[in-house]
Amino acid sequence: MKKMETIRKIEWFGEEFERTELIKPSALYAAMFTTDGKYILAGGTGRNEVRIFKNNDPSDGYKVVSSIADLNHACLTLDVVHEGYGFAFGCADGYLRIMSMSETTTE
Repeated sequence: MKKMETIRKIEWFGEEFERTELIKPSALYAAMFTTDGKYILAGGTGRNEVRIFKNNDPSDGYKVVSSIADLNHACLTLDVVHEGYGFAFGCADGYLRIMSMSETTTE
């Protein structure tokens, strides 16, 4: 078996989110890179959400660029398409949600 090591940890509550007593701790059940490596998708419980992080150089931080929050049940699994920016996730409510995202720029 090859040796593995953690090369970085990404804080679920980044600079964009203020940690308060009202927010339940999150348990992550799924995480995956998009095939081009530009984004990391992660989902779980707590706020029952899926977040999309920009996969930057660690010195730039890993900003949340989008999220699907306050789902009725925890996100248990997710996957991405091999081309483009489609993804799907399954929740504890028994539904599979199929999504697409697009890169947009603000000028």
